[in-house]
Amino acid sequence: MVPNVVIGQATRLPIQHVVVIYARGDSPVGLTPEAKPRGDLPDTFASLHHPVGDDAGTVHLGPGRAVTLDFVRTLERSLGRSLQPEFLPEYVLARTPDVTVWWSPARLRTLFWREGSSLAAMDGQDVPVPALLWRLTTDGGLAVRALATSSRPEVATPCYVAPLWNVNDAGIVCQGSMKTPRSRGVGSLRAWEDAVFGAQFTHAQAQNATRMKGGLTALWKSLKGKKRFPAAELLDAGTALSFIRGVW
Repeated sequence: MVPNVVIGQATRLPIQHVVVIYARGDSPVGLTPEAKPRGDLPDTFASLHHPVGDDAGTVHLGPGRAVTLDFVRTLERSLGRSLQPEFLPEYVLARTPDVTVWWSPARLRTLFWREGSSLAAMDGQDVPVPALLWRLTTDGGLAVRALATSSRPEVATPCYVAPLWNVNDAGIVCQGSMKTPRSRGVGSLRAWEDAVFGAQFTHAQAQNATRMKGGLTALWKSLKGKKRFPAAELLDAGTALSFIRGVW
């Protein structure tokens, strides 16, 4: 008997390896960022086994050996989670198989507002938008924070709630009317920005997004005809490092 798994209706894959993970009782799977080794002993150990099946249909684990980094890298490539070497433009701050973080300087942008909304009278007008820090995940999730200046962010650079409609307090972008780019590679990052600002802003999703009395509506109305976004109206929201790590 050859142990296998059936995926869908037609794909049958033989089981090649079984990974067994050992972890301390108070460290679930040992894979959380909070898990810390105790002295010289790791909280987690993994062994690699070949499954062995008999004629009765019973599957046993063969002798195990320690999982190596080479095996993990090979598995990562097989699952499509590796990255090909590429040149990173200076506006990219972090890049992993799961997430890309980049920034854009403050600039005038043309914004589009929903007909009948409190900002419909400003539809299609150019207004100043602050510098922004963007975070894109491999599943297409997009988040954004504001920055006080257009300097390249560093680890401790303060972040602020992005004062944009269609963005909640945690910075998550509602992509309802966006023409979402198919690619999530480095070459598509500016296209993701264009998709956000090319879409129609439909609602003020964030509850606390500016210091200005009257909220986001008052803030954007005050920017009509202006050339510079008032950074003093931004609300604190952690640091660049916390945003990169996905800590809202």
